[in-house]
Amino acid sequence: RLSSEVPWHRVDDRLVVGRRLSVRDELPSAISGVLDLTSEFAEPRHLRIAGYRCLPMLDASSANPLAIARAVRAVASQPGVLYVHCAQCHGRTGLAASLILVARNPGMSPADALARLKAIHPGIGLSRQQEKVLHAVAAQLTNP
Repeated sequence: RLSSEVPWHRVDDRLVVGRRLSVRDELPSAISGVLDLTSEFAEPRHLRIAGYRCLPMLDASSANPLAIARAVRAVASQPGVLYVHCAQCHGRTGLAASLILVARNPGMSPADALARLKAIHPGIGLSRQQEKVLHAVAAQLTNP
């Protein structure tokens, strides 16, 4: 809430990443789904739209790789624009959004996906655990 960072960043025509929005913040336009990665906050009511999904993770950590793969497959295949967020749009969002890019773009490596996100939002950075999970889950997504 005290962050001076912009609340969200458009990655492409189907993916927007950002921080947890407050009750005063509006969703970016044309959002049809939300992937909430926080476990420490209740989502404001206006973000719990029809396409809302929660995959709770603690800051700087990761959920179970199978749960992440299942959630990524589900949201990556949905039509429309997806808003992915954690508390500050750093680690958890970087992990999930990288995997969504890998799932949606055959041939994209996890490193390329993460680099693309960092070019849009330099604050994105993964912990060592998240890096390991990124590569493990990306392998599952590309070799079902």
